[in-house]
Amino acid sequence: MKHFYLLLVGAVACAMAGCSGDKSGSAEEVSIIIHPKVMTRVGDNSFELGDKIGVNILLSDSGLRASGEAYADNEEMVHNGDYFEPAEELKWYGSGPEATFEAYYPYMDDPETAFIIETDQTGDGYASADFLMARATGVSPNVGGVSMNFYHVMSQLVINIQNQSAFEITEVTISGADCKGQLSFSDQTIVKPLMNEKAVITAQRLTEETYRAVLIPQQVAVTVQIRAGNNGVIATQAFKENNFQLGNSYKINLAVNSDFDITDADIITDGDIGEWNEGGELQKN
Repeated sequence: MKHFYLLLVGAVACAMAGCSGDKSGSAEEVSIIIHPKVMTRVGDNSFELGDKIGVNILLSDSGLRASGEAYADNEEMVHNGDYFEPAEELKWYGSGPEATFEAYYPYMDDPETAFIIETDQTGDGYASADFLMARATGVSPNVGGVSMNFYHVMSQLVINIQNQSAFEITEVTISGADCKGQLSFSDQTIVKPLMNEKAVITAQRLTEETYRAVLIPQQVAVTVQIRAGNNGVIATQAFKENNFQLGNSYKINLAVNSDFDITDADIITDGDIGEWNEGGELQKN
């Protein structure tokens, strides 16, 4: 899996003082901010003004997930155009024990509860449906910062359509998949609850022939529906059950003839779209 970096930098105090490269002073007096060094998003591979992440800081002497005192619990941080900063001031925790840092995108009021991913992914909903998670252990207060590796914890589906009809495609949807999930910080993944919560996902249009959508990782049989024209001409293709895995990208190639019937449907893997890993193959019904 490719991984991506966010740099947590204690730079606010220095910036306010107008200094450059000065690392003197007490770390606990410096506010914690998150500065994106290299980042990835499903939408446009960049964070934008107003994007929000949640951060946990757990004090502990050891262990992947700290079991001691929670110094920050779902701390909201907002992108100001250059880096992430806390909605309320958050400074380093002093010279106490080492800490585990956990972060995720996008921010939720209560990340411990199940959520429904964005199903209308035609616009900003596509990026909002993507989830990234990261964890760093053995963190000590310092004015330099902490690196964190961020990973995709969703699956991606890219749909390429060769339209040989006179109709203009107006919408592509994916049905059959469960859209309810829950963050697991201990496993750094999204767990799909046992209760089914299926919904129709409307894919984002990249070009006239290319669409994409985000799915919660799961084993499921999906159906792709293509709608065209003002009169609602529809072409439908069902696929056999497939194991959509965390961080993997899957690609569908479809051909639509002059009668707007699907004449060919291939599922291939692709690891070069949006920095996703290669996924498995699907078979049509």
